[in-house]
Amino acid sequence: MQDQISTKTRKIRPPVLRYRPPFFYGWVVLFTAAWSAFFTGPGQTYSYSIFIDSFIQEFAWSRTLVSLLYTMATLFSGFLMSVIGRMVDRFGARRMCIGAGLLLALACLWSSFVMNPIMLFAGFFLGRFAGQGTLSLSADTLAPRWFVKRRALAIMLTGLGYALSTAVYPMLNNYLVNTIGWRNAFRGLAGGLFIVYVPVVFLFMVSSPEDMGLNPDGRMGKGDNLAGPFEGEEDSFTQGQAVRTWVFWGLSYCIFQFSLVGTGLIFHFISIMAERGYSSAFAAQVLSAKPLVGFAATVLVGLFLDRLKRPQFVLTAALAAQCAASVMLVFLSGTKMAYVFAVLSGVSEAVIFLSVTVLRPFLFGRKYIGSVSGIMWVIVIVGSALGPLPIGAAYDILNGYREIIMLTAVLPAVGVVLSLFIRKPVHPGT
Repeated sequence: MQDQISTKTRKIRPPVLRYRPPFFYGWVVLFTAAWSAFFTGPGQTYSYSIFIDSFIQEFAWSRTLVSLLYTMATLFSGFLMSVIGRMVDRFGARRMCIGAGLLLALACLWSSFVMNPIMLFAGFFLGRFAGQGTLSLSADTLAPRWFVKRRALAIMLTGLGYALSTAVYPMLNNYLVNTIGWRNAFRGLAGGLFIVYVPVVFLFMVSSPEDMGLNPDGRMGKGDNLAGPFEGEEDSFTQGQAVRTWVFWGLSYCIFQFSLVGTGLIFHFISIMAERGYSSAFAAQVLSAKPLVGFAATVLVGLFLDRLKRPQFVLTAALAAQCAASVMLVFLSGTKMAYVFAVLSGVSEAVIFLSVTVLRPFLFGRKYIGSVSGIMWVIVIVGSALGPLPIGAAYDILNGYREIIMLTAVLPAVGVVLSLFIRKPVHPGT
């Protein structure tokens, strides 16, 4: 079933495309991919982190309880991503992005009415499933499907949406919470998704070049027929073939620990900074500074990553930077050092995300990228689900974050070693 995805099901053109445009439409699709990446923000940890203290203060809940609800909601949503990946391959990213955008808006609206832990859990689940999970996974398949030779550049341009989202949402949410309250802040985020995000995707997104009779990178097909094989097409691994390679699990560990550590630290970042004497406003500024640095790093690395024969070594360097950033956070003091941390952390996060996204199709091909990515997204979301709980529990038990943050520095160090041995696997059909 997976090997015979129905092209009839996926051949859907947006309303604005009555005729084939006179330029390669992949560049417009990249805009819609970056647009989608930006609007995953309301379902991401860097957005929820601004609301956490509001929940704790208004309802007198413990940090461990809120962390547990967030962990369980993220974990349950993550287990569904392997199914979502197959749905992306079958129905296309366009349909999935529209559905995920509507569901994320509903999640924000629901969260604005939270009154008890069960309602909070439901809001967390819907937001994480729709935003961090389905919308991110769907958007991330667009660049690998539309580009091969310039794939790293295309993924970099998509990644700019994530960078901008990470810069905007902490500051935006902090402003909204302080001016109109956290309930109205959630309602504002829902309105933005309904009114701004979904119409653009409906009008302009196309799931794959084959839907327009094209090949990746702009090669034309014959008439209105789907494009056929082309020179330079990689061997594509099915989901079952990919998971039988150690390379898949080595790459998965690198992104798992990144998700685990990154989500845990961001989730508690306001509290971590408060322990060191920084205000919530300054902590939000540091969070917003990280993606600005990551933006620059994504652009610079994306411009040359396509030219590297072994792009996995870029991942090695980024993992080393992540390890150094965790150590620096333990000894953070003063405004200048906080911004140095933001630079180091921002670079590592952006480059890890970019390099892993490039390596997935580089190692396993593009034909089944949705289903292969779906399994990896399960691993990513499990990591993000587990991240907040041990850090929150360590704070409640030890009355501080120092010991647990030092422990988080060990995980990327292991990833550095593993990444050195990542190589393109031999396809079982050769």
